[in-house]
Amino acid sequence: MDIMNLMLYEDPEHAWQPNQWHQRDNSFEFDFVCDLRPLEKSPAIENIQKLMHFYAEVSATAPWPQARSVAAALRQPLSDVDRITLLPYLQWPRGEMVSEAKARRVAANAA
Repeated sequence: MDIMNLMLYEDPEHAWQPNQWHQRDNSFEFDFVCDLRPLEKSPAIENIQKLMHFYAEVSATAPWPQARSVAAALRQPLSDVDRITLLPYLQWPRGEMVSEAKARRVAANAA
């Protein structure tokens, strides 16, 4: 498999096979149906960490070892460098991309 899609849907009509794992073409997919409004109360970067932990648990239940192996990576907390490099993607209009090298310098100066 080349791709693992972990999808969030508020409308169950949009989920192909809600709340279960399935294989589609060259990907493993889990379509989760939920109310996303509670995420609006938290900063986007915190939501990423919450969703990573949630999907770590989901990944651990996958029927394929390749998908289960992703769970360990998703359980890891975001580093300061991760937070800095993700920030441009969490705003609109999108900010300027930050390289990992620059993010390491910024994180080191903030410490």
